[in-house]
Amino acid sequence: MRRSIFRSRPNAVDTATRMQDRRRAGKPADQLLSHIENLESRMLLSAATQVVFGVQTSPVFAGNVVSPAVTVAVEDSGSHIVTTDESNVTVAIVSGPTGGKLLGTLTVKAEHGVATFGTLSFSKPGTYTLKAVDGALSVATSSHFVVRADPVATTLVFSQQPPSNGAGTALPSAVVVHILDQYGHVFTTGHPVISLRIGSSSSGGNLLGVVGRTATNGVVTFSNLSMTKEGTYTLEAVDGSLTAKSKSFTVTAPSVATSLTF
Repeated sequence: MRRSIFRSRPNAVDTATRMQDRRRAGKPADQLLSHIENLESRMLLSAATQVVFGVQTSPVFAGNVVSPAVTVAVEDSGSHIVTTDESNVTVAIVSGPTGGKLLGTLTVKAEHGVATFGTLSFSKPGTYTLKAVDGALSVATSSHFVVRADPVATTLVFSQQPPSNGAGTALPSAVVVHILDQYGHVFTTGHPVISLRIGSSSSGGNLLGVVGRTATNGVVTFSNLSMTKEGTYTLEAVDGSLTAKSKSFTVTAPSVATSLTF
């Protein structure tokens, strides 16, 4: 008996089964490819591409360490900090006053992707910008640092004026003087002695009481002051070359007995 040289044609069920088997066979390969693509994407995203200034403080004072410290972050293209980065980051002046210098440790190793510059200071007052450099990464430029001169005592002010009162009796409230710096803040450094004296008088009376006191945290309080005669007065506060003049106040004549009654 002769065999047929033609194979029987597969039916629709057989064809569908074979196609499904091929899909199953290809699925692990597809998953592996997708996993590799995800890994590559993450690797590309986590690669350091730039440095960015973090904490910036302004204003600061010349010669003083900048606080809080300047920080520079190493980031990827998605602006995420690359926490595995331990590269060296260097900061330098881009612009500033003539002769101005950036002092301290200028190159710092990043920790967990952030370089912290804890010893920076500026040599003189002015407005500065800095740059941060880390190898071939994109350079960062800071915003402006406003650097001021160290505060010094420049002004005395009467923060509590002398009140009107009767002659020969203590003023009902204390006279208070503040020492201010050139920025209008209370100058708390040192313990200067502030003196009070009569600035002007319509009657030639005298100021009685303790008229020289030591400042504490930039404040001096004069209590138990009195004037010897009635009239209109002003007082002056003096600290070396610094002076301040109070508002005028009135001292009335002391009460005297004028009659006796039963």
